[in-house]
Formats: sequence, structure tokens, C-alpha cells
Amino acid sequence: MDLSTALRDIVRQRYPALRRSLTAMEQDVINRHWGEGALVRVTFERFLTSLDEFAERLLAEGQPGTPGAPEEPRPPDAPAAPAAPITPIPPAAPAAPITPIAPDTPAAPIASDTPAASDRPSTPTTPDAPITPDASGTSYEPGTSYEPGTPDEPTAQPGPVGTVEVAFTLPAEVEAGTVALCGEFNDWSADDILLEREPDRTWRTTVALEPGRSYRYRYLLDGERWENGQQADSYVPNPYGTVDSVIVVR
Repeated sequence: MDLSTALRDIVRQRYPALRRSLTAMEQDVINRHWGEGALVRVTFERFLTSLDEFAERLLAEGQPGTPGAPEEPRPPDAPAAPAAPITPIPPAAPAAPITPIAPDTPAAPIASDTPAASDRPSTPTTPDAPITPDASGTSYEPGTSYEPGTPDEPTAQPGPVGTVEVAFTLPAEVEAGTVALCGEFNDWSADDILLEREPDRTWRTTVALEPGRSYRYRYLLDGERWENGQQADSYVPNPYGTVDSVIVVR
């Protein structure tokens, strides 16, 4: 038995179990902690697709009549042995739905991939990875409002001298009882800056930030679920195995 045949046997016997585990991980961990379109979620989906294509191509090469597939010697009168069927991978059980916490209910202790502000080590202001500026080229002066990633002209807002009023928003589709803005500008506090529901159901708050700097930040939903900003200037890895959103204030 050559190396290719041995590899196909391993994939045929063990890949279904491995694939079930990866599917469960996708539904119970990836989809639960990252929203639709998040970088981690999209990368993991592409990885699963590539893995399935590789396994399918490898098994197809071992089928009779496939170009490059080796043929086992057999007696002249012996019937050909049928190819072993590939057991389909059953879908993993769906993750249990998350029940939102009512606004007047005290938030549960934070248990997520990013620790609370008291346990989180200080991180340098300059991120580990290069920061891509806003493609719109929008710059802002002290006393103006800016929304990350949006090319619209900022709306003038009064602010402390030497700072810029920066608007942080989440879409109306985000369902939560409370949304907190945590970042380097407030020492990752979970209760210092809270977003409010606007009449159109979007979440919004403004923060006075110093121009000429970049800041890491994330949103904390209901005190237990982390969400990245969909309109951040860039995303950089953090020490906890996930990524932080980054805004560049010019």
C-alpha cells in the first residue's frame, strides 16, 4: 500500500468524526461569539469549505476510473470489490438560543474570551499590526463628530479643547439589554460608557478622544458577549486569542 492509499484510508475512516467536531465548534463557539460577517467567522467558514474540498478530491482520486487512481491487482475471474461508501456527516445539533437579559436585571459576571478591565493587562497604544486608515480620507478637527468607517461628512459637535467627539454606533439588528463601550480610552471599563437606543433602534454614544492617536475598543453586550465594531478602521489581534477593533483619530 503506497502513501496515497494509506492517506485516503485515514481520511475515509476519521474525517467524518473530525468534521462533526469542527461543525459543533463552529455553531457553539464561532457563531455564538461573532456576528455575521465578522473576520473570525468568515475565515473559519472558508477553512471548513477548503477542508471539505480537499477531502472530497482526495477520496475521488482513489475511486476506479479516476485519472491517477491506482488499481489493486486481483485474480482474472474475481469480481471487482465495490468502493466503500462514504458515510454522510450528520449536522451538529443547533446551539441553545441565548436569552437576552432585561435592562433592569443586574448583568451576570463576565465570562468571555476577553477578561474584565481589572484583569486585563495594559496594552500599548500603538497596535501590533499595521492600521489601515479610513478609505474615505475623512479627517476631523476638534469639535466635530466622526463615525468610524463612514464616508459621510461629520456633524459638528462641541467638545473639550484639543479633543474630537467620536460617534460609536451599532446597527438596530443587535439585540441586547445593555451595550457597553470598552477600550483603551476608558481602561476597558464595562460600565463607564453605555450606548443608548436611538428612535431608529440603532445604538449610539459619543466619546471625546485625542486626535493623532489610535485606540483599541470592543462592545460588551449584556455584560457577557463581546462584539467588534463593523465600521472599525482595522482589526488587530489581542493577547486573548481574538481581535480588537481599532479607530484612528486624526
